[in-house]
Amino acid sequence: MKIGEVWNVDFSPKVGDKISKIRPAVIVNNNNMGALNLRVVVPVTDAIRNIREWHVFLKKNNTNNLSKDSVADCFQIKSLSTTRFVSKRGDLSVQETDTVKICIMKVLDLI
Repeated sequence: MKIGEVWNVDFSPKVGDKISKIRPAVIVNNNNMGALNLRVVVPVTDAIRNIREWHVFLKKNNTNNLSKDSVADCFQIKSLSTTRFVSKRGDLSVQETDTVKICIMKVLDLI
């Protein structure tokens, strides 16, 4: 499991406004960080009718294997156990991965 990979992840159980159910997510943590079986992910949603500044548009293609045009929701970044990872879908391009990382920095007010 490496940065830029898109996985189906089980986000249940839902609490409050958090994302739930099995859905795609992008791994965003440094591949060399962490001693626990955790990965930092950004959930992906196909609710693209109202794209906001914390969303990164992802066009479906044969590399990411998304079923629809979607967005990475950088406002919902989270760390999850690798036991929640169901199956690998695909990979983002280096450019898409970098755009997600920049969006996370904006959300966290690091730039």
